[in-house]
Amino acid sequence: MTDFEHDVCIIGTGRVGLPLGLSLVDVGLNAVGLDVDEKLAATVNGGAMPFHEPGYDELVASGKFKVHTDPTVVSKARALVITVGTPLHNHIETDLSQVRKVLASIADQLRPGQLVCLRSTVGPGTTTYAHRWIERNTDLVVGKDIGLAFCPERIAEGKAREELLTLPQIIGAEDEMSSTMATDLFRKLTSELFNTD
Repeated sequence: MTDFEHDVCIIGTGRVGLPLGLSLVDVGLNAVGLDVDEKLAATVNGGAMPFHEPGYDELVASGKFKVHTDPTVVSKARALVITVGTPLHNHIETDLSQVRKVLASIADQLRPGQLVCLRSTVGPGTTTYAHRWIERNTDLVVGKDIGLAFCPERIAEGKAREELLTLPQIIGAEDEMSSTMATDLFRKLTSELFNTD
């Protein structure tokens, strides 16, 4: 297995991703973020929360979680958690343009031994889409070279610090390697995990 500099990279450090990254740091993981918003990155890296979310001010001020704007940080992390926005279209289908954009921007940074974890709110079939995309656009085989899981976020705004540690985590994966990798990651936050396909 390849050595990695970081345990996890949170891709998209907004209201879902930043609390997750900070909570992972709080339980002892080496976590970093990746975001296209340079102002947000500068705010977090300067030790301040870019929005109100109770319980995280001290963690941000500690400087242990850094947000990068260069996608090469992806190649240095064992697990990648995608938490970008997925708004709904008029007919309630999910807009996957940001997920597609992320996959395209990180494709050449993906390495054997990594886990790609979708966390954004997406419709059925999105993980299958990501699976096909990875295998079409890289030399990696899901379930053999790289893990892929869907681990949905379920936190309420203002309650992230408490709920990330107490709510059961769903782990959706199509193969044993991916399921094990995602379970190992989220077990650091909560002991109640539900594995499914």
